[in-house]
Amino acid sequence: MNEEAKTDFLAELALMKSIPPHVNIITLHGSCTAHDPYLMVLEFASHGDLKKFLQDQRMERNYANAAFSSYGVRPKVTEEGGYCVPQLLGVDNPAISEPERYVAMEKSELLTSRTLLSFALQICRGLEHLANNKIVHRDVAARNILLYDRNVVKISDFGLARRVGQADVYERTRKGLLPVRWMSPESLFYNQYSQMSDVWSFGVFMWELVTLGSTPYPGLHTDKVLDKIKDGELLTCPPHTSDVINDIMTSCWKNFPNERPTFAQLCARFEKLLEAQVEYVDLDQMEDHEYSVLDD
Repeated sequence: MNEEAKTDFLAELALMKSIPPHVNIITLHGSCTAHDPYLMVLEFASHGDLKKFLQDQRMERNYANAAFSSYGVRPKVTEEGGYCVPQLLGVDNPAISEPERYVAMEKSELLTSRTLLSFALQICRGLEHLANNKIVHRDVAARNILLYDRNVVKISDFGLARRVGQADVYERTRKGLLPVRWMSPESLFYNQYSQMSDVWSFGVFMWELVTLGSTPYPGLHTDKVLDKIKDGELLTCPPHTSDVINDIMTSCWKNFPNERPTFAQLCARFEKLLEAQVEYVDLDQMEDHEYSVLDD
């Protein structure tokens, strides 16, 4: 580890130590900086990162709307209270016996609209906690969200995070690789970061959620993405999401930062949506071919 990397590591460590504990932020258990290699001891994420999880569910079509309706077969409820959903292959094959057409699955294993909204609310709460402690994350994306048992999600990777000053704005002074597809105009073109630039990134994270881990601005090279953002062109909201969800995403992408909602306001909106018992994301209508996945 060179001296610059050590400096960055120690800065990230100091910032993580300063964050009061929160259920939706990864826990730092300890560190070792007495000698190389420098190490952090973080809580183990039993289910990996959220981006990979969403992509896996997409590949296996392991989400409730599709499993329940795509094949014209209703789920069966097991004696244990779980679901038996139709297998993807052979569900219409008369040669396969009735029991073999179904695969057992616990309710908690099915990805649903409500699960996605729960993920959004939890990350919103974590980001609100960071904002209240004058910290901007600067890299809010599904790859930096970790998944735990009972569908608990936590914000991780504080390598780009910074503490903001009295003006609640951090100005970037160093060069380096940046998550362009998740960045706000003021961050990309003026090197300014605040709670509201994290809100923009959260809107892109929401887009990742409802497209099950797809890459924002699908099919476009990074240079073209920069041009679109500079010209005020927003990500296209998916047709399988309701107007309510689309309104939340586009509100996060207002050109002027002070016109975007705060994380406290976003939390309140998601809480109301979850209380409503309505499906706001129709995963069964998602057009897979419209959404690509690029390697990080």
